[in-house]
Amino acid sequence: MDDGYSLHTTSVGGVYSAYQELFIADNNQCTDEIIFAIEQDGVNTTSYGATNYLIFASTGGTMDVSQIGISSGWGGLRTTPEFYDKFSSNDARNLFYTSGQQKDIDDVGDFTNGYAFMKYLNMKSDGTPGQESGFVDTDFPMMRYADVLLMAAECQLNGASIDGLSAYNQVRQRAGLSTASSITAQDVLDERGRELYQECWRRNDLVRFGQFANGSYVWQWKGGTKDGTSVDSYRNLFPIPDSDRLANSNLVQNSGYSSAK
Repeated sequence: MDDGYSLHTTSVGGVYSAYQELFIADNNQCTDEIIFAIEQDGVNTTSYGATNYLIFASTGGTMDVSQIGISSGWGGLRTTPEFYDKFSSNDARNLFYTSGQQKDIDDVGDFTNGYAFMKYLNMKSDGTPGQESGFVDTDFPMMRYADVLLMAAECQLNGASIDGLSAYNQVRQRAGLSTASSITAQDVLDERGRELYQECWRRNDLVRFGQFANGSYVWQWKGGTKDGTSVDSYRNLFPIPDSDRLANSNLVQNSGYSSAK
């Protein structure tokens, strides 16, 4: 695919892998792969959203904040064992913190339950921290070339005349994994999960592949139970906010949600 972009495959600073350099404080240099990003600056864009949220909320327990480039963590975000098991140990995208953490989530409110994320960092490619420890410099990549390649793989599965298998294998090779001779819909969904986690695509992908609400894929605490269970299909859509419906009386609440204003 010749469109002016390519996968970021060579580590600029040599401290982090090429993949992780896409999610650190000077990832603005990764213009080979990042097509569009929400710019963050620890001095000039001091919000608690975007990557500031992702980095601070993913940090807690025994994690060393000096290796993350922030002042302290909020102790919130962790992954489920079902998602963690999708990664092999030699996958360059396996950027989880496990020390002092238990894999199972017995108590959602206990940060040590579930493995933590270390995908986004407020550290530069030379191993030094960003400008400020209270707000991060790490841009949020809205669109990446890796996503485009995985779109090509999905298009091939849906009948498009495109070499989606080669595109799929480019993503796997960058992660240090073996190539595939063929792909299924499940392969593409899993690869998107491994490549794009914490980039706001997972829920959409699960809905599109028919695995969000039903019981074909469950994870701990899905449906409010420790072992996970299916949920009603109406949850594939979000409810329309009351504020929107109050502003426009022509809007009808999505099925399954209360229509009371």
